Amino acid sequence: MSVALYAVLEQELPGMNAAILDGKALARASEELYALAERLGVLPLAAFFSAGDEVLDFLDDGMLDEDLPETLDALEELDDLQDHLQDLIDPTELDEPGDAAATASEWFEPAAGLSTVRALLEHLRAQPEAVPQADGVCADLEALAEILERAAAAGVRWRLAVDF
Repeated sequence: MSVALYAVLEQELPGMNAAILDGKALARASEELYALAERLGVLPLAAFFSAGDEVLDFLDDGMLDEDLPETLDALEELDDLQDHLQDLIDPTELDEPGDAAATASEWFEPAAGLSTVRALLEHLRAQPEAVPQADGVCADLEALAEILERAAAAGVRWRLAVDF
């Protein structure tokens, strides 16, 4: 099982397919992207992370009864990623979204996320060696930018979540 990061919109947008974001490359490169965001002076993607109701929905769907070993592995992987993302965030350095540890269903303005995504994309297009598998990371960032642009145009907030 592999971990992926994906965008959750506060409300559905007609014709919007949020599944265009694969998110696996973003999850694999999370440390490098955090460091890069810090160097570029933008909020890290981790600042937009919020573990929402989808984790509880996963548990409520009877997954524990059907396939306990795989579910426990997935939960451990999720817990490790959440710990990793929270470890990356130093709340004393943030004065925008993610000021403190993300809470369930915390929503963010798309413009803040777009600033981060655009800065990361610009840098990675010029210096792809900055992260492993830069092509995949850029594809994920481009998809995330498209989602956030549509969300911004519609006035819909968003958050980053984990799929495991």
